[in-house]
Amino acid sequence: MRFLYLIYKAIIYTIIMIFFSTLFAHLVLNYRDLLVATDDACYLAGISVIIFKLYNFNKQHRKIKDLIEEVYRPLDVLSQSSDMGLQTLLKTTLFYERMLLYFFIILAAFLVIALMVFVPKTDGELPIKTSFPFDTTISPGHEIAMCLQTAAITFGLYSIVAMDSLAINICRCLSIQLLTLASNYEKCIVHVHDRCRLKTCSSLRSPSKRLSVLKVSEEDLIICKFVPFRKEEEQEDGDSFVKRFNLCEINHQRIIVAIDEFNSIFSGCMLMQVFSSFSMICFAGFQAVLGASSKESVLKFIVYLGAAMSQLVNWCWSGNQLIYQSTSLFESQWQSGWEHQLDNHKVKTLMLMSMMRSKNPLQLRAGNYYSMSMHTLISILRNSYSFFALLRTVTEAV
Repeated sequence: MRFLYLIYKAIIYTIIMIFFSTLFAHLVLNYRDLLVATDDACYLAGISVIIFKLYNFNKQHRKIKDLIEEVYRPLDVLSQSSDMGLQTLLKTTLFYERMLLYFFIILAAFLVIALMVFVPKTDGELPIKTSFPFDTTISPGHEIAMCLQTAAITFGLYSIVAMDSLAINICRCLSIQLLTLASNYEKCIVHVHDRCRLKTCSSLRSPSKRLSVLKVSEEDLIICKFVPFRKEEEQEDGDSFVKRFNLCEINHQRIIVAIDEFNSIFSGCMLMQVFSSFSMICFAGFQAVLGASSKESVLKFIVYLGAAMSQLVNWCWSGNQLIYQSTSLFESQWQSGWEHQLDNHKVKTLMLMSMMRSKNPLQLRAGNYYSMSMHTLISILRNSYSFFALLRTVTEAV
């Protein structure tokens, strides 16, 4: 099976690299035609980020596997919790994760069909303008080029859907753990809040009554007990405020390490995503203006913009949620009930260290330049428009 997988991977990489080469060759041969050049640049920006992510996932697959185990192990324990608020939160999150995955699968199928079928073209012309070393206007050259383009676009789009879904799902799982941790900080008073007991199996895997997500209210998502992240935390001899707060600190540090590892693995991918989306938005708008009277240009603008924006919004929204959940820890620590424990000298030290750690929000870092957030999304859109306006001004002047 491993041998067959290696053959499959080699075929996929070869097809995508051939497609990239023919696109680049077409750009070099037609660089004086702005409409053609910007069209090629949009495709090259999209295929470049796919190639980079494929390379990164292949190179760092062991680290990614270890990170997944580190992130999902506590989540598996949380899914065994008897707290109804946490169970509702997990099931609601799982539902929306599935809906988001289905959306991107359908979007990828739509993009493939739109690019390969609906884009207007003359007889003998390929749907994506590329330069092959053989005549693509006659058979069998046309069929070979057509199959290669279709395969490259299909494999490329579904590869990036799979890779982004995996990475962003890790980020969402960390956000859930941060939300649970914030709740735990507020439930450190032993005589007020009980420890949550674990069930024998995960409620996400066992058959249960279907949850109506649309009827879930904010009250249904409230976590009422101190929730363990490990089975060893379910029971504690001599339970106390200090022991609970210490557990929160341990889990907080674990999440920080996981996010640092996430950034070390995916930082380059996020930076490439920012540059790719910026380029596609800018060049697509420029191309739409240059060929405003052409249905082909308008359709391609919609396709390019949809592809670039959907990926960028997904990353920035996930990063924004992570920032929000991490900053909420500071307030939760303040509401932990520390003022009733001032007779214990350890409490002051714990509070000081924990609040100093929580002052810095946890972020998804795109290189050392950007933090993936809604603020970054707005900044990218603003800069894309500025660059587009500059290109248009220069073109009109010429």
